[in-house]
Formats: sequence, C-alpha cells, structure tokens
Amino acid sequence: MTQVTGRDRIAAALESRCIDRVPFGAWGHLFDVEWQTRTLADATVSTAVAAGVDFVKLQLRSTCFAEAFGNVYRTRAASGEQPELIGAPVGAIRGVGAIARTAPSLVVLDEQVECLRLVRGQLPQSLPLLQTVFSPASILAQLVGHDASALTAVFQEEPKGVAEALDAIAAALLTFTEQSLSAGSDGIYYALLPYAVPQVVGEDLYMRVAGASDEAVWSFIRDRGWFNIVHICGDGFAWRFVDALRPPAISWSIHGVASPTLAEVRQRTGAAVVGGLHRYTNLRDGQPSDVEAEVRQCLAAADPEGLILAPGCSVSPWPVAKPGNFRAAITAAEARGCGGA
Repeated sequence: MTQVTGRDRIAAALESRCIDRVPFGAWGHLFDVEWQTRTLADATVSTAVAAGVDFVKLQLRSTCFAEAFGNVYRTRAASGEQPELIGAPVGAIRGVGAIARTAPSLVVLDEQVECLRLVRGQLPQSLPLLQTVFSPASILAQLVGHDASALTAVFQEEPKGVAEALDAIAAALLTFTEQSLSAGSDGIYYALLPYAVPQVVGEDLYMRVAGASDEAVWSFIRDRGWFNIVHICGDGFAWRFVDALRPPAISWSIHGVASPTLAEVRQRTGAAVVGGLHRYTNLRDGQPSDVEAEVRQCLAAADPEGLILAPGCSVSPWPVAKPGNFRAAITAAEARGCGGA
C-alpha cells in the first residue's frame, strides 16, 4: 500500500478532501539562528523533522524585508524577542515618498532565497515547502516604525505617496517571489502583520490605497505556486480583503477578539482553512496531553475536509525542547481520521 505523504494530504485539503487524516503544520521563529543562512536552514529542517509536520513554512527573519529598504535591526535572541529596530526607518525620517525612490538591497533578500534553496535540498519532495512573503502594507508599516497609528496616519495624509511606495515594494516582492519559487518553494505564505491589516487602517481606506498592490503581488503568486496561503494576523477578520483575493487557503487565529470560527470562514469562502490551535497555550507552553485534548476539541467542531490543522500564528520562540507537543497533534488527528466523532 502506498504511503500517504504530506503533499498528498495538502493537495487533498485544497480540493476539500481528506485522505487518512487532516494535515498538520506549525512554524515559529528561531531567534538565535535566523541571522545566518546555513544555520537557519539546518534548524528549519531539524525542527520540521522532529515535529513530523505535513508541510514546512520557512520562518524568515521577520525584519528582512524592511532591512532591504533601509531599516537596521539588532538581534535580541537571548530574550526570545523579535529583533530591535536601531536604525531610523526610511519612511518615518524621509517620508513615504522616499520609499518609492529607494532601490532595495538585494543582499538580504538573496540570503532568504538561498536559505529556502538549502532547506529544499534537505527535505523530501513529498514535504511541501512554503516561502514567506509579507504584504506591501506590512513592510510599509515596518518602514514607518512598526506602528499601527503611524501607518494609519500616512494612509490618511499621504495616500498618493503611500500608493507609490507600495508599488515599489510590490515590485521587489515579485522578484523575490519568482526567485523563491525557482529555488524550490511549492507556494507562498502571504502574510499581513497585525499592525497592517485592513481592520486596523480601516477597510475602505485600506482597499482604496493598498488594494492594487496586494492584487499585483497575489495575482503573481496565484498563477505560479500550487500551495498558497493568505495569513491575516491579529483580531477580527479582513473579509473584504479575502473576498477580493479569493485565496485557496486562509490562515488566521480563531482565538482573536471578534475572529470568526473555522466553519464560518469555510462556509463563506469555500477555501481551505488553516488554523484551529492556539499559538502558545498548549503547543508551546503545555504538555502533549494538553495538545491532544485541544486537537480533539478542534476536530470535533470542524469539517475535516478542507482543514489544515495549525496554530493561528507563529509559535515563537519555537519550543525546541518540546517536539512531542507537535507529534501529539498528529497522534490526535490520526485517532480521529477523516470520519465523524
């Protein structure tokens, strides 16, 4: 009998099918190794193998895109926190108009592509690999200081300059995406950061100013990768954004304030839904028995067809010492299978 692979399970979920069990994946920052290409690649592979996931999302250094446009950071790995911004963001000091005139540094983005290439070379083809791409508005938010209020202010006060900046960022992302897919990525995890989602800026304003840049990047992604996910971070849900892009798979946290359930998003969009688990409470901070209980509860409330079981966002810092927590999720999924309760 042919063994079912992660690729098989993911392909089935995207087609609203379930073969033997729902697929499972998880990702998180490894702050102590993400500054070096080789060490991040090796750690990504080793943690994925230990966890037994059905797909791998390359968790890039979260600041790499902003670094390409001039932001400067330093590591805070020892504290388990995201890098610290130490260089004045170009958009905050020189204005958003300067971003459109800033040629991005290719070195930092090339490093991320090379990291993906190294990861792909160590993984079996049966394990899908995703590259991470931040939305243009998410990168702009980093370039004005990682601040939702600052981003909203420039959207309101300089919509033309913002649109030009987003177009320039989008152009860089198209090149990065094409290179990532050529390096072996099966698709793209297109992420909106929590301070750059439509519900923070205002949906009407966001769609009017940023909608074109999102569509430009997403249409490029949609036509090339076979396994693509849109991720919406933070509370609530960007319904108009999702309706505009119509992604095949959607990731968000059901634990956010005013966030919809897996069933609600599945019913309205028809897309595969990625999530269901809390990013910290059990996977990172609990025990295998806690994870199994949470997975059983999630699967009892969700249709296994079109479900990709995962945390609602990154499990960071990644609990390297707890691979059993991730394997427990798979054990619970196997026990449930594709049938009813």
